[in-house]
Amino acid sequence: MKKKALPFILVSLLIMGMIFFFSSQTGDRSSSLSSHFAMIFYPLFGEEGAQFFVRKAAHFTIYFVLGMNVYLSFRFSDYSKKKAFFCTILVCFFYASFDEWHQTWVEARSGQFKDVFLDSSGSILAALLLSKCK
Repeated sequence: MKKKALPFILVSLLIMGMIFFFSSQTGDRSSSLSSHFAMIFYPLFGEEGAQFFVRKAAHFTIYFVLGMNVYLSFRFSDYSKKKAFFCTILVCFFYASFDEWHQTWVEARSGQFKDVFLDSSGSILAALLLSKCK
């Protein structure tokens, strides 16, 4: 491991911890949290649509940020762009799978493969964009 990669590794672990924390909340607590943000979108989507939008946008966004940090962790550890890209996809896909499995053990929560797909999409986009940078 290179010293330059350490901040990105630490931020990646912090984000993974945040994801685990939020996934550990009961369904009622999770809905309560997202409803505060969803109110902004009620006029556009209605109450139910706004809840759905906020929850899915949160999935995509947090895994986008995780994907950026994981990718940079690999790049600053001297992985090639191609290898960093594929390693990022693997790490983020497996963490998203673990997260959804973890949710099956939490009251009023369920793990869904479509969320693994959405999470992975955020990570793939981040890694793809960064791999196109110089």
